[in-house]
Amino acid sequence: MLHPNATYARWRRTISERAIPYVVAQQGSMIPSGANMQIQVLWPLELHKGSDEARDNSLVLRLTAPGLSLLLLGEAATSNYALQGLLDDIDPTYLQADIVQVVDNANKPFPQALATLLTKAQPAQLIVTPGTPGRGVNKQALSTSSEELSTLLSRETGGLLSTLAVRFIAQTGTLTLRDTGQGWQSFEENDLFSSS
Repeated sequence: MLHPNATYARWRRTISERAIPYVVAQQGSMIPSGANMQIQVLWPLELHKGSDEARDNSLVLRLTAPGLSLLLLGEAATSNYALQGLLDDIDPTYLQADIVQVVDNANKPFPQALATLLTKAQPAQLIVTPGTPGRGVNKQALSTSSEELSTLLSRETGGLLSTLAVRFIAQTGTLTLRDTGQGWQSFEENDLFSSS
């Protein structure tokens, strides 16, 4: 973290006081999680000082398990710097994923580099989560983001992602993935579309 604040200091103190093992995640790190899953840290290469450090230095993870790979772009999906870095520095096979997750920040449009990255990732599903934790997203904001993202993907990929299922998640919480035998399906507990 480039600019530690009081919350960060308390977090580090708690880790130290409770003797919790702590490892700094950096590009190339492999974190085993259970017998059949691992987490790969793809970004950041190194901390970048610039106008949008929080997004430019967002952690990008790839989770792999038998029959499933997820690319968690998070806030990096709205950082041209991070996306271009991933495209330039990471072997395209590490970008490939069944499901890609991005964070939608209504104040920052998705850059064209996201469409390029999604073309390399070749996901079957794109999950878009809200940018503000704990706050739901209204239907109008979802509609606008959905239209902008669809236009970007169509324009920048020449229709290559026409079969991509895009799922906008209405609020933060638990997302469940299920293998239907024909692909992955996602469910969330308080789905905005089923409650309207």
